[in-house]
Amino acid sequence: MISTLSIKMFKSKGFVIAGVATLSAIAATNVATMGSAQAAPTTFRFSASDNNKTSIIKTLDGITLKMENFTPGPNTYADTDGLAILAPGFAPPQKLTSFTMTFDQPAKLIDDNIAYLQLIGGTTTTYLQNSLQSIQAYAATGLTLFANQFIAQANVPISVTSSDNGLNALAQINALTVEKQASVPSVPGPLPLAGAAAALSWSGRLRRRLSNSQAKAIPTIA
Repeated sequence: MISTLSIKMFKSKGFVIAGVATLSAIAATNVATMGSAQAAPTTFRFSASDNNKTSIIKTLDGITLKMENFTPGPNTYADTDGLAILAPGFAPPQKLTSFTMTFDQPAKLIDDNIAYLQLIGGTTTTYLQNSLQSIQAYAATGLTLFANQFIAQANVPISVTSSDNGLNALAQINALTVEKQASVPSVPGPLPLAGAAAALSWSGRLRRRLSNSQAKAIPTIA
């Protein structure tokens, strides 16, 4: 025969177990959601408005890109085909073989779009930040993925240097795509611990209530 008290205790314990499982599941779901968030691409575009400048500053999607130190330059060359990353030194444009670019947020280099190529043969462009680098080889116009899609540090210049092997080439890009990187939490995975602690605290309160109920014994019904 099952007593009323036994039934109450069974249901209460089941409720505690379900509560612990539910809180743990919620915590796990929150962690998975945070960890699986995908970065959205940001595409900076270049046009004739970027011509004859000593520096270019563009802000889009919360990311600021600064391009400067155009060498020998010192000014940019840009037209409807975009910004020159390599120029032969005729008038125009003035000679250009390197510059720097900096992001104010950590950003992953994705691709660039070559809109114009002239006298290209063995032309390469190297993007270098500390020990990280991507060497691009341009043989035709169009979208080019970065060979090494490294994550650039914030506020650290990326050196961009091009070589045309003496062919007096002209190369222009009209788009540069990056992905802003989310900040990494300082304490990884706190939610499961918090959920478990809350569940144990709640379980303890219910056990104390059950103990009080046992002190007031309910007669067993035969």
